[in-house]
Amino acid sequence: MISLILCVFEIDESFFVLIACCKLNRIHFLGCEVSGLARTVSDHIPLLLKSQPERVSNPPFRFETWWCEVDNIDEVVNSSWNAAAGGLRGARRVVFKLQRLKRVLQEWSTRECARQKEKKEALSTIIQSWDRAKEANAVTMDDRAQRMKAKEDRGDILKLKEIEWRQRSKALWLKVGDNNT
Repeated sequence: MISLILCVFEIDESFFVLIACCKLNRIHFLGCEVSGLARTVSDHIPLLLKSQPERVSNPPFRFETWWCEVDNIDEVVNSSWNAAAGGLRGARRVVFKLQRLKRVLQEWSTRECARQKEKKEALSTIIQSWDRAKEANAVTMDDRAQRMKAKEDRGDILKLKEIEWRQRSKALWLKVGDNNT
């Protein structure tokens, strides 16, 4: 909740003329509560504006480019889209399927991000242990091959993160604009 205290002079006709000239009467404070506070020694009347807590809305659906790089995305989309639509027809059927696909993709993305994070941490731990074994000269050819495979897998995961952040930085640049020009 945000509270703001304003001090105004005696409210008379000139105050309302000032408000109208500044076009402040067009500002609507939805959900705000205005109350006058006790007058102090001066000739000002403190006003208290109390706003309602900000409502957190659901963020809009955004397609993530990195989804295309994951192997099982086709199965997720096809199974969601081809599932029964509850007897709906026409545009309602399409809207229902799109909403369901949105929900399924968001849930899948959350699970996939968690899975990739766990896999990346496990691969990093394995690579570090092999690096320590290499320093002790206790590495066989099989260990080297497994280490290279683990580094390759970790690189694939890092590539997906890079694609994700590149998309987000581009979206931010398009939203804010190029401040360098």
